[in-house]
Amino acid sequence: MKRSLYLILAALAATPAGAATLAETVDLRTVLRFARDASIPVLVEQSNVQVAIAERSEARALPNPTLSYNRQHQPGRLTNFDSDRAQDWTFEQPLLLGGQRKARMQAASAAIDAASARVTLTRHAVAADVASAYVELLLAQERVAALKAGLDELTGLRDVVEGRRAGGLASDYDVLRVDVEESSWRARVAEAESTLVEKQTALALTLGVANWRPRASGRLEPLVSQAPDASTPHPGIDLARREESVAAALANVAKRERMPAVSVNVSRFWTSSPYGGTTSIGLAVEMPIFDRRQGAFDKAAAQAGTASLERELAEAKFAAEIDSYTRLVAQRTLGLEDFQRRATTRSPHLNRMAKDAYRAGKSSIAELLDATRSSVELTLAEQELIAVLMDSQLKLESAKGNLLRRTL
Repeated sequence: MKRSLYLILAALAATPAGAATLAETVDLRTVLRFARDASIPVLVEQSNVQVAIAERSEARALPNPTLSYNRQHQPGRLTNFDSDRAQDWTFEQPLLLGGQRKARMQAASAAIDAASARVTLTRHAVAADVASAYVELLLAQERVAALKAGLDELTGLRDVVEGRRAGGLASDYDVLRVDVEESSWRARVAEAESTLVEKQTALALTLGVANWRPRASGRLEPLVSQAPDASTPHPGIDLARREESVAAALANVAKRERMPAVSVNVSRFWTSSPYGGTTSIGLAVEMPIFDRRQGAFDKAAAQAGTASLERELAEAKFAAEIDSYTRLVAQRTLGLEDFQRRATTRSPHLNRMAKDAYRAGKSSIAELLDATRSSVELTLAEQELIAVLMDSQLKLESAKGNLLRRTL
């Protein structure tokens, strides 16, 4: 089984079709669709569904009969029918009594449902990871743009300082301070671009796409919440319930198979020189003296109890996550609104006032650079607040089980 899984993963990783289906520039809906339909973890789980279907075919099959043949040499007297040769054949058919075959088929069908639910959960889990990676990539892009805008602003300040120095209103110190600030800013741009490459790689690895350098096309802004579908449970809860059903079905199989094995047989015996023959019909029943299969039944019953507890744990876990992320989204929404009201709206005025004061000779170059730096830092802080809010919104939708509705 492990070798088969390795071969599947190797074949899928070597397939270039996945990369061809994704453009360099993608939006959130596109990456979520790819996570839902074509990511390698999903394809692996889909292959496990086929394994479960094959196991149901095994459970449906009746036990094979056994045909045996013997030829005997009978030297001397007092043999069967006073013959020197004897032959016999026996046909034996095991029986599945007490609902054993039906119980096996029910357990196999429940396993198929659980495998299908595992595919759905894997789609959901990969989509959740992809959504977080997409937001991080979008934030990295916005940070690079903001820092480059700050660098352009410093280039513009250089012209202002050079003009004042030409008129005798500024010193070489002012020019040197702008040069130092610009060098520091270029280093920050380079670091932000390196982070952008890391986030591109992270998104590509999450989807399992090789040689792909994605670029997010969306905007860094709070998301419009999706209406939850109350009729559909979270994929994790659905899987836990189906695994509970599988465990209960396997416990029923273990109970049914405690019945002693029974088989019927038909045999024919005949001799030659002279000819003589007899036919017999018999019944073979296992004697459960040493092994009553109590251990197998107790194990299956314990596993069924464990599955029930895991289902309760899953329900409690996702209920707690919904409550936690609901409060987190509300808190981060208020924080972003307060920041935008107090700081973001005043940043352009602060920057303009600093430039006007420096041109009029009422402030120093240090104050002008500080105002420029503060303006960019406010932009970066706002971007960070928006990104964490978007991530919380997506995680809330994931906890509710309706994240993939963004693919519609």
